[in-house]
Amino acid sequence: MKLWNLFGTKWIVTVACLSVAASGNLHADILIGATGSYNALSASQDYGGPTKSLNTFEDSQTVHSGSGSIFLQSSPEPLIPHIYWAPYFDLSTLQVDTSDAYLQSTTGEAGVGLYFATGNLYRGNVGFFLGIIAAGRISSLEGEFNFGRSSLYETYLNLGEPGGLDHIDVLNYSRDQSGGLSDQRKTRYLLLKSGAISRENYIVADIAFNRRVDFKSLALLALLGNDLNNIHKFYMLDNEATEKSDVFYGAAPIVELGYMGSNYLIKYKAGFPMRYRSGKGAMSIETHSLTLGVFIKI
Repeated sequence: MKLWNLFGTKWIVTVACLSVAASGNLHADILIGATGSYNALSASQDYGGPTKSLNTFEDSQTVHSGSGSIFLQSSPEPLIPHIYWAPYFDLSTLQVDTSDAYLQSTTGEAGVGLYFATGNLYRGNVGFFLGIIAAGRISSLEGEFNFGRSSLYETYLNLGEPGGLDHIDVLNYSRDQSGGLSDQRKTRYLLLKSGAISRENYIVADIAFNRRVDFKSLALLALLGNDLNNIHKFYMLDNEATEKSDVFYGAAPIVELGYMGSNYLIKYKAGFPMRYRSGKGAMSIETHSLTLGVFIKI
C-alpha cells in the first residue's frame, strides 16, 4: 500500500495487522475500520540500557512518518473479565532522504501480548487498556551513520594503499562487503572496467549520485589542491565509513496503552531501546507510535 508523503519522509508502508492494542468487543466477531498513525524509529551504535532514549546519543538517527492503514481485528479471548491475551504482528517501512540525512528502515515484529482492561470484556467493554508484549524483531537498516565498525576501504587508506591497488577497486570491494554496493553502483563500476565510460566520468557520477552530497567537503578537498582522483579517494573515505546496510534481529519488549470505545480507539506504543545483532555488528533500535482509529462491528 503506497501512502502519502508526510513529515518529510519519502514513503511509508505499514501493516498494523492485528496489533490488538485493546482488542475488540466480546459481542462482535470482527472489528473493521481505518487508522492513522505517527511512527518513529531511532537507531544508534551506542546503548545506555532499556530506559535511556537513543536520541541522547550524538550518532543517533531517527526516521518518522505518518501512515494510514485498514484496521481489521477479531474479538479477543478474555482470560477473566479484565484480562485477555492476543497475538501481535507489525510490519513497517520508513525512510528519510534529505541533504542532511539518509536512513531507511524496514522492520517486522511478531509476538504475543497480555492486556489489562478497565472494562468488562464479557460485556463487550474495553475502556482504558495496558498491554505488555513479548515480541521478536527483525529490522533492515540502510543509512549514513556509524555502525561501529571500520570498513576495508578505511583500513586500506590508513595502511598507505598497500600493493599499489587502485582505490576504486578497493572501494567497490569494500562496498560489497559492507552491503553498500547497490545495483546502480555495480553497473557504473562494470561500465568503468569494461571501458564503456572514462575514469573521470565514473568519478563524477559516483560522487553526484550518492545518497547525500557534502558540497563543503568537496570544496575543501578542491581548495587543498587535490586532483579529481584524490578528491574522489578521500571524499569516499567518510561515506564508506558511515554508509552501511545490515539486517538486525533480537527481542523486542513493547508496551501499549490507550483507550477503546464502542467505535474508536487511541493508543500509544513504545518499543524500548534494545541492542540488536547482525552478521557484521550490532545496533540499538527504539520505536514509538501513536494511532487513532475508527471502526464498526460486523
